[in-house]
Amino acid sequence: MTSQIREKILKAALQSITRNGIRAFRVEDLTHHLKISKKTIYQLFPSRIDLVKKCIEKINEPVRNKISLCLNAHKDNPMLQILNYTKSFVDGLYEPEEIFWQELQKSNEFRYLFETVRQEWLTGGEKILNACKNKGYICSDTNIQYTNRRLQTSLFEARLNNEPYSGQVLFYNIFFRGIATETGRLWLENNV
Repeated sequence: MTSQIREKILKAALQSITRNGIRAFRVEDLTHHLKISKKTIYQLFPSRIDLVKKCIEKINEPVRNKISLCLNAHKDNPMLQILNYTKSFVDGLYEPEEIFWQELQKSNEFRYLFETVRQEWLTGGEKILNACKNKGYICSDTNIQYTNRRLQTSLFEARLNNEPYSGQVLFYNIFFRGIATETGRLWLENNV
C-alpha cells in the first residue's frame, strides 16, 4: 500500500514539476490534488527537496534506457545510429516544458542530477561519432569531443529558447551534413 501511495505521489509531483517547473511546485498543491495529508507525503519523503530529487531521478531512469538502446541498435550502421541517438536526445528535451530545463540548469541543489545524465549523453554521442569517423562518414579532421559537445549544447539551448521540435530535427540533419565526408553526405541524401 505504501509503495502505491509513494508512486502516486511521485507521478503527480513529476507531472507538476515537468509542466510548471521546480519553483512552482508546492507540496500543498499536491496534497490538495491527491487528497492526502502533508503528513503522509512527509512520511514518505523527508522534505520537498527530497521529493523533487526523487522526481528528477525518475526522469533519468528512462533516459538511461534510451541511451543504452541507442548504443546497442544499428551497430553496423553508425550514421543511422547517430541520427536515432540525436533524435532520442531531442525527444527527451521536449517531454518536459522548457521551464523545467531552465530551472534545473540553474539549480544548485539539483544541477548534479542534470550534469550526470548530460555526461552520459555526451559519452554515448562521442562513441557513435567516433564510429562514424572510423567508417569514413565524418571528416577525419573533425574534433569529435568538441563537435559532440557543441551539437548537444546547441540542441539544449534551442530547447531552452522554446525552438520548435521540427527546427531541432532540421538543425541536426544539417549539422551532420556539415561534418560528413562525401560518403556520409551520400548516405544522408539516400536515407534521410
